[in-house]
Amino acid sequence: MRRNIRLFIPALFSSVLTSSDILSTRRFDLDQVFNFFQCKESCSFNETRLNSVTIKLFPKCKEVCGIIYIDSETDLTVEQMKKAFEKMRTLKGGFSIVNTDLTSLSVFTANKEKGNFNVACDVYGVHIRNNSQLNDSSMLYDLYLYRDLGDQECEVRIENNPKLEVSCDGGFLHMYNELLVKGNLKDCGCIGGKINISDVQQYSKCKTLDSGLELSNINETFDLAPFSKITLIRGNIDVRGTNLRNLSFLKKLQIIRYSKDMINRSIVLNLQDNPEMIRLGLPKLTGVVDMTDPYYTWDDEIKYFNFENLNPDFCLTLSEMRYFLFYGISTINIQAKLCTNPGKLDDYQNCIFESMSKLPEICLVIIGDLVINGEGDEKYLSKLKYTEYLFGTVTVKNTNLTSLASLDKIKFIGALNGDVTDFPVIQIYSNPNLRKVGLNGVENVITNGNRTAIIQDNHPDLFKSTNCQLFGAHYSTPNLMIRVNLTYIGSNCGERVNITSFESGQISIALLLLLLLCISILFQLY
Repeated sequence: MRRNIRLFIPALFSSVLTSSDILSTRRFDLDQVFNFFQCKESCSFNETRLNSVTIKLFPKCKEVCGIIYIDSETDLTVEQMKKAFEKMRTLKGGFSIVNTDLTSLSVFTANKEKGNFNVACDVYGVHIRNNSQLNDSSMLYDLYLYRDLGDQECEVRIENNPKLEVSCDGGFLHMYNELLVKGNLKDCGCIGGKINISDVQQYSKCKTLDSGLELSNINETFDLAPFSKITLIRGNIDVRGTNLRNLSFLKKLQIIRYSKDMINRSIVLNLQDNPEMIRLGLPKLTGVVDMTDPYYTWDDEIKYFNFENLNPDFCLTLSEMRYFLFYGISTINIQAKLCTNPGKLDDYQNCIFESMSKLPEICLVIIGDLVINGEGDEKYLSKLKYTEYLFGTVTVKNTNLTSLASLDKIKFIGALNGDVTDFPVIQIYSNPNLRKVGLNGVENVITNGNRTAIIQDNHPDLFKSTNCQLFGAHYSTPNLMIRVNLTYIGSNCGERVNITSFESGQISIALLLLLLLCISILFQLY
């Protein structure tokens, strides 16, 4: 909290702060740096101002601890500062260039052959503000910011430099989502965060939005069309407490570069408490990637979507469901169903499951709960050898099968079963010869039901050499483990369970008999 106060006060009240106040704040920040990094005294710069006297104390180290304060009192040339900093490749703390007549930031780039200029910014960061003549930002392309501990972002403030053009498309700046870049001759992107609806028109020319997008307490009467040109959002999206029906105002959004946070889960897209929302509406979305991935490649960080307390008719298409597989998404809540007209995946034909006998010979995409029931279905297993996407649950029961290797091509199980929230996503039971379960190709399981697998009354050696789990080949990373994680119950995995409901949406025999008994009693009473 102390750090936030330090950053806030100079921005608003610098004109009334005394020199003593400023130096006192700087001293506090320096003490924080030295305490955090446990710096070597010989490589520490413990001065609250850089000038012709203090520069003589600057350490000749590759790694320096401190905060370099360059301001209107700095009586040094660019060349003198370059000379002093020429051995430094990493600065633990940060720097502040404020209220100067400098024309260039090149004081930190004495020798580009030595590589990037690195700043460990756990305590301070980078402040470049109110420099009236500053016009060369090329040093920013070689600036790499990181934290020694954790994955939270560094604080970067580049403000009110009237001759400075800042681009975030090159170097490392495009990796940071929480940049505060404003009031310069040219700013990179537009500052998002919590949106004030009265300021929406200022986004009409924006293609990149920094600091994420947060919308709350708005309804469809507000004009969100100014967001329609945005193709990249650096940061997470949070839409809650609105009457919006979809996110179609982001119709051109292609990339979400999310901020990962190892302390709090990275909720890349949060749709919460929007009672009128019935569709997602992001038709151009092609990537959900970690901000530190410079080449937009697929990453394996743990990341989540949350769809919670939306309209009961909120639904997802097949293409939208595929986001979860392609981008490695897990869910906190997914209160959604598959759309009645779900569309297609590429040119694949949708196979609607009724029974194994009625299933076409080749099915890459199956919609419906897959049920393999009894010896009669065994001869049709070859129909599943090309199946990659199953939008439904899996039940295998009462067979003489020894292996389910025919299911190994399945990559994605998406079971959005409406109101059947307690139904297990997988049931494999009463197959006395079954020694191998298969399903080793599954990379993601998304369900609004119960993340449970019932494995019961199969061959006792089914899990003789492994733990009781499916998808074993994909437990190699934390994200894969979370995406395919299920709770395993049943006699092959522990305690026997009473299985009374066989297929998603069916009423169990016991429940049906109970209903009939109740109806009979009612008739007798009347």
